[in-house]
Amino acid sequence: MKNRITNTLKNRIPVICAMIILLSSLAEAKIVFVGARTSAEGGLTSDLYVMDDDGSNLRKVTNTVQRERHPAWSPDGKRIVFTREITPQNRGQVIILGKQVTNVFIIDADGSNEQRLTNHQALDSYPLFFPDGKYLCYLTNVDGETALHIADVETGKVKQRIKGFIANPDWSPDGQDVVYGDRGDIYIMGSNFRNREPLLPWPLRDKDIPARINIGFFERYLGQYSPDGRKVMYYETAYSTESEPVSSNIFLHDIRLNIQESLPIHKDWRVSGVRWMADGKTIIFSADEVGIKNRRHGNYNIYRYHIPSNTTTQLTYLPGRNTRPSWIEGALEVTLKDKKITRWAEVKVRK
Repeated sequence: MKNRITNTLKNRIPVICAMIILLSSLAEAKIVFVGARTSAEGGLTSDLYVMDDDGSNLRKVTNTVQRERHPAWSPDGKRIVFTREITPQNRGQVIILGKQVTNVFIIDADGSNEQRLTNHQALDSYPLFFPDGKYLCYLTNVDGETALHIADVETGKVKQRIKGFIANPDWSPDGQDVVYGDRGDIYIMGSNFRNREPLLPWPLRDKDIPARINIGFFERYLGQYSPDGRKVMYYETAYSTESEPVSSNIFLHDIRLNIQESLPIHKDWRVSGVRWMADGKTIIFSADEVGIKNRRHGNYNIYRYHIPSNTTTQLTYLPGRNTRPSWIEGALEVTLKDKKITRWAEVKVRK
């Protein structure tokens, strides 16, 4: 009997070790991003991937016939919210009522337990969990006009509708304010989504900034508050009057001093997505290393940039467009209630 038990344990040790290694790797995941590839049929496919913040333990967490976009972590790092195109069978094409249709979904960090939060013929985008994890918001045109909807995570019931183009809202570390983008302008308002004030106007609309020679328009995207709440990070791409990309830069805006600092990222790269890491000295971003002139078919990968040392580390070496990284401190490591990340104040929603 003793030998049987010993042999059984010996046989199970490799399996147990493998499970421990697997669980360890799952517990380290901190970055989720979109990986877009060209299918054999010529269409564009996109799925969600997760990995550690050093680029290791890369795992694919969705594999559908639709495109997944706009991923964001829940505050405890256990779930991911994202949008999915609702398409016919031929992947990469959208032919529903003559318009693009995307809805909001939530999955566990390993891709399981999928929950469909919205189910309507509309364009939903930029979903984001509230700091308390009980609610989330997303931009939608379901009612015929663009508005931010705030919904209960468990039921999907919309608790509040705020008219206007409120894209990529991000809460200050103390939970008192929200910063967001509105077609290039960046605003700050209270966490109740009232009393908005302009933080950064659109460059060519600011009378204090002369029109830049041969610049036709900008695309500006909001990143987020720095961990200390003193700065807002965003990125913008400038286009010529012929609609050709001219430059792409990541900026840090000091809220108190009202000044901008451009990070010395490679001048020929085109940036797509930036996020702070917890130390306040490091960011992650995606960029097209092929060059700024390669507007549509670039090869985007994920990078980590350490601001004080001006050091860039490439985290992914993948084909296609690997964009919109979202980082969370301690993702998938939170298992006990007393370990839940609660660095933000609770945000109240108007019932």
